[in-house]
Amino acid sequence: MAVGGKREGAGRKPARIDPALLRNLAGIGATWIEIEAVMGVCEDSIRNRMKVDKGLARQYREGRGEGAVTLRRLQWHQAEAGNPTMLIWLGKQLLGQRDNLDQKLSGNVSITVESGVPRSVGRPDDDPS
Repeated sequence: MAVGGKREGAGRKPARIDPALLRNLAGIGATWIEIEAVMGVCEDSIRNRMKVDKGLARQYREGRGEGAVTLRRLQWHQAEAGNPTMLIWLGKQLLGQRDNLDQKLSGNVSITVESGVPRSVGRPDDDPS
């Protein structure tokens, strides 16, 4: 990574980004705002570093993946334990199931439409009388 100007040691020093911390934060589903707050480094700096440091980018991706797998495992355990909400939700997500929203309405419908032009269409001072 090129740093600084022509003089040795010139320019701003690169932000310190701890790959293990980034992986852990990504693993718990932290937002970029939360990652910025904990690491003290802005999102743009982290993303720019990940473009040139593929190992850092891999840590972030793997952390996100591990977090997703952990959450799915916990959801699956809830469903196996008979949690009806989780059974319904997983059925919708994985099996394409849906609530039956087909409803039949019967009866008479009456619609009244009032039409007309407002009595005063101009400004009050336009009244000819």
